[in-house]
Amino acid sequence: MKKIFLIIIVLVSHFISGNAQNNIEKDHFILNGKIDGELTDSLVFYYENIHGMHVLNSKVLNKNGYFTFEGQIIGSQPQMVMIMLKEKGDKAIMGSNPNRINFLLEADQMTFTATVGAFDKAVIKGSKSQTEMDELKRLKEKIRKESGVRNKEKESEIDFAFFEEHPDSYVTALHLLSYLSKLSPERLNYYYARLSKKVKQSSFGKRLDIGIKKLQAGVPGGTAADFSATDLHGNSISLSDFEGKYILLDFWATWCIPCRKSAPHLLETYNKYHGNGLEIICIGDNDRQPDQWIAAIKKDGTGAMHHVLRGADINKELKGEFNDKDISGKYGIKGLPTKILIDPNGKIIGRYGSDGEDDNNLDEILAKIFK
Repeated sequence: MKKIFLIIIVLVSHFISGNAQNNIEKDHFILNGKIDGELTDSLVFYYENIHGMHVLNSKVLNKNGYFTFEGQIIGSQPQMVMIMLKEKGDKAIMGSNPNRINFLLEADQMTFTATVGAFDKAVIKGSKSQTEMDELKRLKEKIRKESGVRNKEKESEIDFAFFEEHPDSYVTALHLLSYLSKLSPERLNYYYARLSKKVKQSSFGKRLDIGIKKLQAGVPGGTAADFSATDLHGNSISLSDFEGKYILLDFWATWCIPCRKSAPHLLETYNKYHGNGLEIICIGDNDRQPDQWIAAIKKDGTGAMHHVLRGADINKELKGEFNDKDISGKYGIKGLPTKILIDPNGKIIGRYGSDGEDDNNLDEILAKIFK
């Protein structure tokens, strides 16, 4: 009996050990590569590991340009990663760089081959999703060569055909993210509904779901989402504080040139209608530069209006997580400046600027309301 019990323990231990090994292998990636051309000191590789931590790995290249990166990622889905040559003087990762490329990494054995100065033509193998991405790119490049110019309409048709034919592809969800500001919520919902369960549950699918919900927020005819924030003077204000009044939300940023140019007209609008019951709440996209936000308000002379910051959280944005404090997210803001007009009952009656109708339409409706 003891002998049988011992055999069972050994078998169970072996089963558990085997499963653990399989999980490690499932989540493990190996990226072997070669860079041709005049090499710099090292290669930089950026990805998110199995624990959700962003890893920036740097490796010195040997004289032949060979390298290997390996680690663990969440193995059930591909993720977008970045690889680049580290330039002398630590050339910034952001901006134009011919020695940088983003691609889809999967928990598998992959290869990467590129030439200095032409990383956009890198050959990447071992990822089904990246192969699909490359095929889309090839079809679009074919159109450009045939016409001699970029035809965005035909390129979009290629994407739409891919979405229809590949509802089980992570690339479909990833590419749909780039259409959040170009397609109607109805069209986006159509494509999203067709996605397979595994794609919907991926990081790309979750970000797409959040993005569509944001687009549906702040649409004329809907109820304005309440929010609370600390204003320029340190006071807590909420949208509901102004119930019974017409409210104009002005989404702007100090770095947005059209926003700054429209400040005099916004102030004129405030002075013209505030006495009749119009409240203007300016929502600045400067959570990381509050000093610039305060200085711009002072320079533009708009301090008489209510001013709050949007409540952005860059860490949540990178992870595609919903941020309940983000006012711009509640209203589906995709471009600046955007103005949203709310009636005394809390209903949205207009959306204006880069994310809606022309500002002239706003002037007309305000003139009718306060005639």
